[in-house]
Amino acid sequence: MGKYSRKKRSWNLPPSGNWLLTYSDMMTLLLTFFVLLFTFSSMDVTKFQAVLYSLQDALGLLEAGTTLNIAQEQTSVSGELEGEWLAEQRRLEELMAELETFIEDEGLGEQVLVSLEERGLVIRFLDTVLFDLGSAELKEESMKILEKVAEVLQGLPNQIRAEGHTDNLPISTYRYPSNWELSSTRAASVIRFLLESYSFSPNQLAAIGYGEYRPIAPNKPGGQPLNRRVDLVVLREAWNSGEPEEWKPGEEAGWE
Repeated sequence: MGKYSRKKRSWNLPPSGNWLLTYSDMMTLLLTFFVLLFTFSSMDVTKFQAVLYSLQDALGLLEAGTTLNIAQEQTSVSGELEGEWLAEQRRLEELMAELETFIEDEGLGEQVLVSLEERGLVIRFLDTVLFDLGSAELKEESMKILEKVAEVLQGLPNQIRAEGHTDNLPISTYRYPSNWELSSTRAASVIRFLLESYSFSPNQLAAIGYGEYRPIAPNKPGGQPLNRRVDLVVLREAWNSGEPEEWKPGEEAGWE
């Protein structure tokens, strides 16, 4: 038999680990992409700093000697927010105590109620303490009550909102075609008094009418006087975002 010589074939294969480099580059780019999406979706200083550090770490851009203290910074921010909340809570409690003393001294315990809610300090004027039935004109004797309330609230940085409410008894007059108009005008009357009598900023105040649609008691003879009310709400700082601190009309507001 003849002998055959077999030639060894050589294949030009890339080094076995090179594909890992391409995979690593792809994962880095994906990480960068999703980090940027997250950052642009909610631009928060604390979150942005944490995300930036994560990105630097992933790309190997941390300088020598750089240390990450994200957990410590988050703890610090959390502590600051908690301290601000407690300070605001104490301030609102002091205001409530002062108002409760005034209400008790004036014998208004069944007409004016004060409470602390999640959204802030609520001063509730019930039934006819401020207005006659079917009217949005402030009664003469209600001025003293509002003056005291204004003195207590004056100087606060918080947003203050007057909310008008009615019972379900229909109204249809030239001035108030429905309970919407009556409740809104009552809230506006309280806000106008604060503006004209005391140095509150217009940007700090708001008037809202809810008509008959936010009752706190059944709309029956015993509950209707409770539903006829105006709530003056001192919003907590966390709720202030619901009201614009400054309104910029025209081009500055993005109008075309």
